[in-house]
Amino acid sequence: RLPGVNFDSSDARGTYEAATQLSIRGFLTDQMGYTLDGVPLGNMQYRNNNGLSINRALLTENHGAATLSQGSGALGTASTSNIGGTVDFTSIDPTARFGVDLEASYGCAISWRTFVRLNIVDLPWGGRLALSYAHDRQGKWKGWGKQVQDQINAKYVQPLGDGV
Repeated sequence: RLPGVNFDSSDARGTYEAATQLSIRGFLTDQMGYTLDGVPLGNMQYRNNNGLSINRALLTENHGAATLSQGSGALGTASTSNIGGTVDFTSIDPTARFGVDLEASYGCAISWRTFVRLNIVDLPWGGRLALSYAHDRQGKWKGWGKQVQDQINAKYVQPLGDGV
């Protein structure tokens, strides 16, 4: 919904990295900087040689806010790419209450996705932990066969004190 920003993908979930492209005001995916919770990711290209794409690093259900800077290079963003804009992703924290989140979906082209997240709170030392797993299966957008992806995420939050 921003002028000059375009995202294209060959599949509904954007998991097929070879056919996913983001452009911002003429800069392509490999010319921008990306971070996840302040950690540099890489250039988001299929077979990238300098990091990890957001699709491999974080499950969609665990995404928090994403901040997009359309200008050339944000000085506060560490990057291994030419910076023609930045996308700063965040992940959600474990909840303050114990709980289990379940999600399943089914669609055409034999598309199937299951997701489960377990929120563990009040560990003896005061931390909180969330464990997530997703299984994604869909028919290939071109050619024969299927595309299968299994992914696990874990996030641990440890409060250090009231003043920290």
